[in-house]
Amino acid sequence: MNLRSTIKTLVTDRVAASRGPINRWKATRFGLDTLGGRAPALELYYEAGDPHSHLCAQWLRAHHERLNAPVRVCVVSPPAAETYPEEQRQRAMALLDASRIASACGLTWSTTAQIPDADNRLRAGRLLSRVGENLDTWLAQEAAVSARLFVGEAIEDAPADEADEIMRRHHQRRARLGHYLPAMWQYQGDWFWALDRMNFLEAALRERAAINDNDPLLTIDTARYVLPTERADAPLEFFFSFRSPYSYLTAHQVREKYREWPTTLTMRPVLPMAMRGMKIPRAKGFYIVRDVYREAQRLNIPFGHIADPIGAGAQRCLQVFPLAQGTEQQLEFCFQAAKAIWSEAIDVATDDGLREVCERSGMDWQAAQRNLLDASTLDYAENNRQALLAAGAWGVPTFRLGEFVCWGNDRLPMLRQMLAKGPAAKVAQTG
Repeated sequence: MNLRSTIKTLVTDRVAASRGPINRWKATRFGLDTLGGRAPALELYYEAGDPHSHLCAQWLRAHHERLNAPVRVCVVSPPAAETYPEEQRQRAMALLDASRIASACGLTWSTTAQIPDADNRLRAGRLLSRVGENLDTWLAQEAAVSARLFVGEAIEDAPADEADEIMRRHHQRRARLGHYLPAMWQYQGDWFWALDRMNFLEAALRERAAINDNDPLLTIDTARYVLPTERADAPLEFFFSFRSPYSYLTAHQVREKYREWPTTLTMRPVLPMAMRGMKIPRAKGFYIVRDVYREAQRLNIPFGHIADPIGAGAQRCLQVFPLAQGTEQQLEFCFQAAKAIWSEAIDVATDDGLREVCERSGMDWQAAQRNLLDASTLDYAENNRQALLAAGAWGVPTFRLGEFVCWGNDRLPMLRQMLAKGPAAKVAQTG
């Protein structure tokens, strides 16, 4: 590894393991709040019409009295295009995901919910941004507006100038503190996504005795996911990227269990987003490595010594992958490459690094070198990307089992629920 790569690795490692000290100082007005004896506030960055924001508001309505901390809801406008590269797919997936997880989280979701159109979302955002700072009043208004918004009822116009200025200020504060998405909780400069990171948010609140009881803030009963009653009798497809640390976490867990699953597994690697012309904002990169670091610690998965494979590293892995024979070796190659990249700082852009991965996977290094000379070996990765888009997804890790599609390392429990169901043909025979 050259000096430049070594320095980059050291910086990335430090970012991954840190809790964002600059963000923490900014969140408390560079320590003035702490010196003045003011308790840190819990902030929810909320976008009207975003399903996960609505679930967070539902949770807050039921539980905010348990919190011994000031709570603020910051209404924001939709994310920038660079963080929402496939907006319609992302909104559709969010709607589907919310409908699946709401009951498991003790919340409700309408079976007739639909994606609100952009104008209605904007009107709802303006209306909610002007409600004021009384939390109970805001939460009651949010429930009423969302009940109409998600079934397509028109929301009345609100004066735009003041509302837009409020949302602009909230957007700027979120950006200053290092984030870019809605449905995000911010506490002492740390970020926690929607309901899936409630365990980490709870730990942060308990550090400051900011919860009034000893009960968990959220219990997710995975048996109550709202899922199809039967699974397709089809192979399970795993869309994977060598540059996605979430793909690494997922591959690590899949590798331990896939032999027990009642269907075959097909690995479908894709080119990283940043190599498909998509801009990855700096705040997104920082948040992802920090989030994966704490998830990896929870899962007891090695993570944090990183050699970013962007460019040649990811391309070379994709060129060598077709040599893998069968599911076991395909998954092993993906896992070993990801492990090398995300926990051992092995540079797969070099021959020494990629050879190490190939040998661990039982693959012929001489054959791999021949593949590296053939650019056409990347054609399959584009086919995989098109299949990913056709499935209604855009990012990785994503799983497809017939018509069932789920996205993200956090949805592995959901996938396991689906795999435990009987296949469609058997259900039909016994019905």
